[in-house]
Amino acid sequence: MAANTHLEPVTTAVRHPADPRTHPLPTRSSGSTSAVAGWALLAGFTLLFGSVSLIYPFGRDQAAYAFMGDAILHGMTLYRDIPAMLLPMAGLVHALALVLFGRTMVAIRILDLLWTLATAGVLSLLVAKVFRRPWLGV
Repeated sequence: MAANTHLEPVTTAVRHPADPRTHPLPTRSSGSTSAVAGWALLAGFTLLFGSVSLIYPFGRDQAAYAFMGDAILHGMTLYRDIPAMLLPMAGLVHALALVLFGRTMVAIRILDLLWTLATAGVLSLLVAKVFRRPWLGV
């Protein structure tokens, strides 16, 4: 007689009492609260340390870019009506800042802060995803 080589899987798994699959009442995860706190902390530090730039005056290149942006908003064509040896995207970004936040030197600084905040958020998500530790992103 041959021995039965087919083994049945063990069905008596031991689970921790706090396991959500066996816990009788649903529990609220603190992950969403800590994520909101982490994002608030990230935004707070970015805006705190970046807000210093709001009082800086324009440098030479920024003034040229702001001139280009203002000229674009007044219907002039880049490189035909506006003599510039600079890249076109910077003038377009300055034009966007002037439209969104007004015709001031602070406009591009606000857009720069928002861009820095978005970059910090993307880097935070990337670090948390790569290292599989959500707290590491903050």
